[in-house]
Amino acid sequence: MLYVLYFVIVTSALSAVITQIMAADSSDMLTVFNKCRDKTSATEDDIKTFRAQQIPSTTTGKCMLACMFNHSGLMKDGKYDSEGALKLVGQVFADNPIKLGKARQLINGCTDEVKKENDKCEIASKIADCTVKMSSQVGLS
Repeated sequence: MLYVLYFVIVTSALSAVITQIMAADSSDMLTVFNKCRDKTSATEDDIKTFRAQQIPSTTTGKCMLACMFNHSGLMKDGKYDSEGALKLVGQVFADNPIKLGKARQLINGCTDEVKKENDKCEIASKIADCTVKMSSQVGLS
């Protein structure tokens, strides 16, 4: 079940942040995963998508991702939380100002990309897509 955490790690430059913060209690991450799976009625196909480390394309998969992002601090009240994301990267890259600067560029770029979206599930999907794209662009992959 922890493969969901690995999905977040692979699809997001911010995943290192989530991993380090959540790693202290992996049972907590498993609890979040199970709650989000149940809350969104994610299907076995959705779980397979996470297991394959792919960004979900179904509504239930995207909503599960949104739920997990809400628990990680990347989203708040169904919106991308750039302040939360900046706080997370600040903690992870506190000792690496170069990576911190790149992560901030990524967050700023993705903030612009998702700001017109209103559906929380679509926002989560766009955050994941944007993060993958921007990671390469800013040299953080």
